[in-house]
Amino acid sequence: MSKLDVLFIAIISGIITRLGLPGIGNLILQFWDSLSNYMFFMLASDLHIYISIIGIIVFLIASYFIFEPLIKGLMFGLEGIIIVIIGFGIGFLVTGYIIGFFNG
Repeated sequence: MSKLDVLFIAIISGIITRLGLPGIGNLILQFWDSLSNYMFFMLASDLHIYISIIGIIVFLIASYFIFEPLIKGLMFGLEGIIIVIIGFGIGFLVTGYIIGFFNG
């Protein structure tokens, strides 16, 4: 993976954030939140510890997807983090200008 790929991923992440679209990590967390409530209610109290452990695993997986651009930027050190921040800002600002253009 090159620095240009990290920049592209960060720009896409900024665009998605500006539009308010949920990422895969957010969808996983929402799905688990609604599913786990029913599981706690339906299953015996002996199994609640297993549901909690599965919940921690789901949280870690979702966290990876949420912070994926930053994690990929960390592979390039400080320069990679700066690339991610700049890319996220570019995506956020460009989307704001496009939305403003179409809204008049």
